[in-house]
Amino acid sequence: MQNAIAQEGYRTFAKEGLRDQSGKPLAWWFDLRRVLLQPKYHVYYRELFWAHASAWGEFQLCGPLSSGAVLAGMLAAGALPPRNCFYVRKELKNTGPAQLIEGTPNQRPVVIVDDTINSGRSLMRCVNTVQQAGLTVRAVLIVVRIKHHAAYAWLDAAGISLVSLFAREQFDLSPAGVAVPADPPSQ
Repeated sequence: MQNAIAQEGYRTFAKEGLRDQSGKPLAWWFDLRRVLLQPKYHVYYRELFWAHASAWGEFQLCGPLSSGAVLAGMLAAGALPPRNCFYVRKELKNTGPAQLIEGTPNQRPVVIVDDTINSGRSLMRCVNTVQQAGLTVRAVLIVVRIKHHAAYAWLDAAGISLVSLFAREQFDLSPAGVAVPADPPSQ
């Protein structure tokens, strides 16, 4: 899986002209959808996830909308015993029910899954939304952690376990001629 992420999910400005929301060039970016949405990688991701999740007992899955929601659904669909799944929106929709949580959470503890964590702001919003709904977040499982684990100490302080399958430092992020920023923009 690490090789697939390095070869198919790691993108550079030199190859693709990546830019952030303000239009500034990005030296590099992890786009894990290119890997995790391919059926040939589903089994690897499931195996890596369930190797960690077996210690968490009963739980339901949650993912922030977009990549996290897809990952949570993929994991729930293949779970034995079956697991409940729901997702959290970043903001309320203008149509339909005005709610941040989509799906039907039950009272079991929650494991949140997502593709990457950088600043942690999006994840913090997701955790807060789940907790405000009266649910307990047991753990967060991330495919690639961008910063050092200490940058996410707020999770430890809240009693939430953070597991990352891979860390940024496990990848060669300095292709010829590309400057690598210390902290890339949030995804």
